[in-house]
Amino acid sequence: MAHSERLRFFHIDIAEVQTAEGTCDAWETFDAAAAQPILDDLTALMPANAFAEFIGTSRSQFDLLVKDGVLAPALDAPGVKAIWSPVQGRAFLDGLLSRAVSLAKVPRGWEHVSKSAQRLKIGPGAIIAAIREGRIPGVGRLEGVEGYAAVHVNHADVTRVLGADSPTAQSIEIFAKAVGLLPPSRLKRLIKAGVIPATRLQNPKTRAFQLYITAEDAAAFHRRYLTPRTLAQEFGRSWQSLTAELRAKEIRPCSPLGEDFGPLYLRADVVSALS
Repeated sequence: MAHSERLRFFHIDIAEVQTAEGTCDAWETFDAAAAQPILDDLTALMPANAFAEFIGTSRSQFDLLVKDGVLAPALDAPGVKAIWSPVQGRAFLDGLLSRAVSLAKVPRGWEHVSKSAQRLKIGPGAIIAAIREGRIPGVGRLEGVEGYAAVHVNHADVTRVLGADSPTAQSIEIFAKAVGLLPPSRLKRLIKAGVIPATRLQNPKTRAFQLYITAEDAAAFHRRYLTPRTLAQEFGRSWQSLTAELRAKEIRPCSPLGEDFGPLYLRADVVSALS
């Protein structure tokens, strides 16, 4: 596809193009000054193979991350080859490595994220979600290796959290506490309204069915939203400084359904403001 056609789709996707009904592409216009920041970002977007290399994954690892919803293209319109933002790629890596310890060599019992997931027969997205939530303390960055290839985990920690003998999901209360969205009633209201996914499972103790947050549900939450706690984890700064910067840039917590759900930010707004 020609660059001009891809550019057109990009503008349409963000509602920057002012289209006259019945006109062809050549006559579509937009405010050049208003669109300049977008055009600047567009020049840095990458095709999939280049993006995978940029974040340090093999193509198969990259495809699994996309399948699990951990990574998403900056533009993926019908008839347009998906392109990816290095800004989002850097944010993904920073979120994984913000609390990682430096490893001169891989300790015994540690594995790369993809290998640990393979051993447990789960997707890497479940491990990444658990890292972001702070449930896996053993996270390391292998010295001399860049990007995703450097991320290793203590497999015993992963097994304890995500293994077959462990709970397969978190209660709403535990997840709300993990992401700092308190009181839990806020999360329950979001789930009831269908804004955030949850899964009905049987409580292993009471045998009653109730709503839980599975790894897939948590990944869906993190793909769309950030809280002050997850902001700090992903950007490696205090939540106070980050929320102050967001206020200065007029980024406010989102209000799904027009209601106040506390400090819940749209990831797209935050990444745009802090990149």
